Amino acid sequence: MWQYTSCGIAPKYGVPGSRLDLNVFRGTEETFKTLATGVWTPEEEDLMPVNETSTMKLDYLTAPVAGKDVLTSVQVFRPDGSPVVTGDVKFAAVGNAVTPKFKQSSFRTTSGMWKITISGLIAGTYTGEIRYTDLTGTHAKASIPVSFTVNINPNPSTTPSPKPEVSPTARPSDGCRGQVKN
Repeated sequence: MWQYTSCGIAPKYGVPGSRLDLNVFRGTEETFKTLATGVWTPEEEDLMPVNETSTMKLDYLTAPVAGKDVLTSVQVFRPDGSPVVTGDVKFAAVGNAVTPKFKQSSFRTTSGMWKITISGLIAGTYTGEIRYTDLTGTHAKASIPVSFTVNINPNPSTTPSPKPEVSPTARPSDGCRGQVKN
C-alpha cells in the first residue's frame, strides 16, 4: 500500500471535510483482508531498498572573492534516474595544506536537489568533496570531487561605512492636553 495523494477532494468520495488521503493497494482481496486485520506481511517489492546506489551531479559551483559566500547546487539520483527523497549533503575539505574554519548550510530545494552555502573561506585554492549521506540506510553514500579558488578582492572598499544618523527623540506627550482634568 502506498499513498497516492494527501490532497484528495473529500466530497467527491462522500467524506466530510476538504482534503482526503488516497492510498493504492495492489494486492488481492485476501491480502487486503489480512492487512485490515493487522496480520499482513510485506512482500519483497513492498520494502524500501537498502544501501541503494546513488549518483551525484554538480549543477554549479561559484567561488567569488574573499568575504563572499561560495555557492553550489547538487543533485542526487537513484539507479533509475529518479531523485532520492532522503539524506543530506555537505562540503568536506580534503587534501588542503591549511583549511580555515568555515561555516556551511545546506538547503533541500526539492527531492534530490540541494543548495550549499559555504562562508568564512579566505583567499586560496580549495579541494574537497561534496558528500551525500542518508542516515536511513536507504541510499548508499556518494561523493563528487570539487576544486575551487577564492580570489583576493581586487577592489577592497576604501570608503568608510557611513555613521548611523541619530534620529530625534520624541518628547513625552500629555495625552490629556487640552482636556478638562478632574
